[in-house]
Amino acid sequence: MNTKNRFLPVLSIAAATAMLLAACAPAAPAAPTAAPTEVPAPTAATAATEAPAPPAMRKLMKVEAPNCDYGGTMKAIEAVDELTVKFTLCSPDPAFPYKIAGDSFAILDAAT
Repeated sequence: MNTKNRFLPVLSIAAATAMLLAACAPAAPAAPTAAPTEVPAPTAATAATEAPAPPAMRKLMKVEAPNCDYGGTMKAIEAVDELTVKFTLCSPDPAFPYKIAGDSFAILDAAT
């Protein structure tokens, strides 16, 4: 039996033990979340100068953290209009566009 074959079972047991310990580790505490707030509907002054907004735009959401001490990187997320989302970060993050481009961070309609 050569040296490579003798260490393979030991290495396999060590890897399995490491995965088991990582899976049994206590979960990180959940970050406090702010309740979503609705953006106010257009006033009579703006409604007179603009075309009426479709029903989907009347309930635009904004979720905002009171401050950046909660441990995350997001200060606020706001629906500016039907097709625009505004992210306010706690600190600059040049990789942010690449992070949100994945399918796991897709923005979905609240009704779904």
